[in-house]
Amino acid sequence: MPLPLTVSLPRQILPGSTYLLTQRCSERRNLLCPSAVTNAIMGFLLAYAASHWGIEVHAVCVMSNHLHLVITDPDGNVPRFAQHLLSLAGRALNLVHGRTESFWRARPYSLVRLEGPEDIVREMAYTFANPASAGLVDRGCEWPGLWLGPETFGSQLTFARPEVLFGPRTRVPASATLTLVPPKGFESLDELKRRVVERVELLEAEAREEREREGRTILGREAALQVDPLSRPAKAEPRQRLSPRFAAFDPELLRRARARWRAFKRLYRDALAKLREQVGPRDLRHVAFPAGTYLWRIRLGVNCLAEA
Repeated sequence: MPLPLTVSLPRQILPGSTYLLTQRCSERRNLLCPSAVTNAIMGFLLAYAASHWGIEVHAVCVMSNHLHLVITDPDGNVPRFAQHLLSLAGRALNLVHGRTESFWRARPYSLVRLEGPEDIVREMAYTFANPASAGLVDRGCEWPGLWLGPETFGSQLTFARPEVLFGPRTRVPASATLTLVPPKGFESLDELKRRVVERVELLEAEAREEREREGRTILGREAALQVDPLSRPAKAEPRQRLSPRFAAFDPELLRRARARWRAFKRLYRDALAKLREQVGPRDLRHVAFPAGTYLWRIRLGVNCLAEA
């Protein structure tokens, strides 16, 4: 009997890729609003999940109703890392807020592969400047939520295990340490910091100028700490746009990324068609899926081609 396989296309998960990972709370509610408890929970779970799945963390900003991470995935484990982090965070903070409904929005998290050093710089700066761009504080570093900027590169941050989620018999360690590491592809750490800081300052200045033109003021650090976690922005959410799979500022890198994605889709569909013709799992070895195939590799152990 043919295997009951769908034809939906998964993400292409290539080991060694750097990503911008973003996820939003259900109904845009401020369930991640900054507090000592929220910061401690998110810090521990990020450190724990990153260590468990071998993820390198470069930039972190936990806003009131969404989060941004810039990470590198050396071994192709980012889906399991994201599921681990988001599921535990949702359970822990639902307990804190006395909720039982879904914590995260129904749509999958956004995972955008960053194709080159310029794209990494831009998305790291976007992450660090996000609180200022949103009009919450004047500078991103003033945000009272979990915000780990370029000055923390190389330093080790240790977070205690949140007892709200884990009982006394848990095998989860009593603490987890997060080391913010600089991404590869730059001449030096100083060069990376300079480029990121310059772009952060540019984004913050643009946000300041826009507020002045419109006569708006920032929310402020103290007011951000008083936000009701069950509240949500009064302004309607913009119409949902397509979620990109990759970002490339350089035209040549963009061309290559598009060509890689087209080739992946073609090879994936061909392999899936062959797999559906097989009579059972023993025939899986005769079908080779393209590099980056994740779901069928994890669930069925299909063979994958080497990355070109």
